[in-house]
Amino acid sequence: MTSINQFCLWLEQTALSETIRSIAWFVPAVQTVHILAIATVIGAVLMLSLRLLALVGHPTRPPVGGRPPPCRGRYMEPAAPVESPAIFLRRAGLRRLIASSLAACWLSATAPIALAQEDAIPPAKDTIFARKIVMGTIDMNMDEVETMLTPGGKLDQTEAREHLDIISVLLMAFPHMFPAATNQWKPGVDRDAALDTFAAPELWASFGDFYKRATAASKVAFDASRAKTVGELKPLVAELRTACNACHASYLKAQ
Repeated sequence: MTSINQFCLWLEQTALSETIRSIAWFVPAVQTVHILAIATVIGAVLMLSLRLLALVGHPTRPPVGGRPPPCRGRYMEPAAPVESPAIFLRRAGLRRLIASSLAACWLSATAPIALAQEDAIPPAKDTIFARKIVMGTIDMNMDEVETMLTPGGKLDQTEAREHLDIISVLLMAFPHMFPAATNQWKPGVDRDAALDTFAAPELWASFGDFYKRATAASKVAFDASRAKTVGELKPLVAELRTACNACHASYLKAQ
């Protein structure tokens, strides 16, 4: 589990990941190509199935120049037996049923994807509220650890490790809760403490720096959760607090 966490931290810091995060249209473009690729594959399967069912195209090539092909051999081959109307209608009905089923499968496979893409973005106020909850949870867990390390505090290594693990995971997810639609801070207006953002517009202007700060803080919290002695734990917790305060000073508005 530790190696997976470290791999995720490394992957988030690669140049490719930072480039993808910095380009607003990249993810929607990839999703669009993905949906079109699915529609193309299913459409090709549908057309092939219709061709095999003889519902599209010509089953035989017409004679050249309107003349029948020359007879090969001494005798002409007998004509194919004529199918009765009842059998033909039954076969045609079966073909239409299969074709309708294939078309329904194609529509049911592609339509929900497109609808899901339209409804995938939550309201900005809900996202702001959710990240305030995340930040409050980080602060609460941080306070618990710092209280254990104060003079006279009682350090519980297991409990401290759990708090720091939670902080590390939440800090890893935190930057992903700042879509462009939540950049709503304006000076001199009344704000709801729960639903209105206090994040500075500079955060989105320097999102790469903000992402690096959050990722680095997540790694510090993870390292602190693996500290084996108080001497190892205290400087890491102090470093984590310094990182949090520096990020707040750069990207958090006081009012």
